Amino acid sequence: MNGKRAAFQELDDYLGTSSPVWKFSGAGDELVLSREGGPNEPNLRVRLSARQAEEIRRLTGVTTVLIHEVKIFGKPVELHLVGKKINGAEWAGVAAVLRDSESVAKNSMQALAFAEQVVSEVNSIVVVLDRAGTIHRFNRMAEEYTGYKEENVIGENAQELFMSPDEGRSSRSNIALFFEQGRPYDVERVIETREGSRPFLFRNRFITAEQSAEPGFIVCSGVELAGAASGEITARRGDEPPSLSESYALDVLHRIMDWASMVDGARALLAGLDDGSIDPRSLAHAKRIVASAVRDAYGLYEDIDARLSSSARQS
Repeated sequence: MNGKRAAFQELDDYLGTSSPVWKFSGAGDELVLSREGGPNEPNLRVRLSARQAEEIRRLTGVTTVLIHEVKIFGKPVELHLVGKKINGAEWAGVAAVLRDSESVAKNSMQALAFAEQVVSEVNSIVVVLDRAGTIHRFNRMAEEYTGYKEENVIGENAQELFMSPDEGRSSRSNIALFFEQGRPYDVERVIETREGSRPFLFRNRFITAEQSAEPGFIVCSGVELAGAASGEITARRGDEPPSLSESYALDVLHRIMDWASMVDGARALLAGLDDGSIDPRSLAHAKRIVASAVRDAYGLYEDIDARLSSSARQS
């Protein structure tokens, strides 16, 4: 067994996993590895160079891959890191030794299951929120409208930053209902921008958390409603679908591309079955990825059917 292969075997033996969670604090220069990222778990501290630490500090809310050469148990190892900024002073993700191809494939697919579902449309605000309204992604158009940089809003609350108290309460109620019913719908909302209050139509959809088949985040993709008065803003429910449009067709194409990426990644995980070396956990993860794509496909089918019916009634 060569040194690099021994390193990831020792990592597995010490932490109980070959795909540990990594965490990094902006105040230090050490990467902390642990099985699940809990405060009371055994951990392994990995010293980073000043350049490596600075590269991590430059990460935003976009899931990113880095490869750093470090020492683990005294052995030089190339460490594959998938992660992002999670709040104002912390970064986190999953790690694997680069030579451990199965763990690297699994970590990369976890990134795909989250990051590849987020399409930063050129002409739309795209914000990713969790149940509490915490910001996990903030695209370039959102930066231009609000005057805030993504790295400065990751981990902050969207309702508190960009909505009036009444709008914030309404938004929290909507999001709670989305997760309760398992079905988001389009919503018109007034947002505080650098130019003042502006009305937007937000198309909302779920994406799953990395370790679960359940919805973990909601992607809010918004366009400004030109000429609308803020007093006229109302929630648009799923039973009143917008008519078919070019932008909707593009969204459908983007979602199909998402599924292709997810399924290709699942196939990469299943390729390990050929030599009998795949971990059952990887197989379960591949199943969750494909299940998520299937659920989204059925949801899209129902959405298209509703829009076609609406267009037929209007014609």
